[in-house]
Amino acid sequence: MATEITVSLGETPYLTTADNGRHIFYIDEPLSAGGGDTAPDPMEMLLASLGSCSLITMKMYATRKEWLIRSMKMKLSISTERTADGQRSVIHRHIIIDGDLDEQQRERIVHISKQCPVARVLSGNVNIETEIEPAN
Repeated sequence: MATEITVSLGETPYLTTADNGRHIFYIDEPLSAGGGDTAPDPMEMLLASLGSCSLITMKMYATRKEWLIRSMKMKLSISTERTADGQRSVIHRHIIIDGDLDEQQRERIVHISKQCPVARVLSGNVNIETEIEPAN
């Protein structure tokens, strides 16, 4: 079954409410963009999704392999660079692992981080189909 999120925007400028049917969470813009800075902005949510999916996938793999990992952290940022075709976004990930891994295991865990579902979507060819329907 496909994941579905409903995001709504009311009268408070740029404060959105997201609902997946089990959890409600918020997304806002910083003060400098006219928002209230009451929640992460959309790009921060995207990076958080990639980071959490990557770490969970890495932990699942390490657990199956019985590798000792005490903790992991990932710092993510995004930048835009100009190309001959216009521009492209580059996501930078820095992984910090507290665990007893040799060099081969470290290389494997980096490879696994690129296999999480969110990384695969972001790395693939994504089409966004949009339609408008009237409010009830």
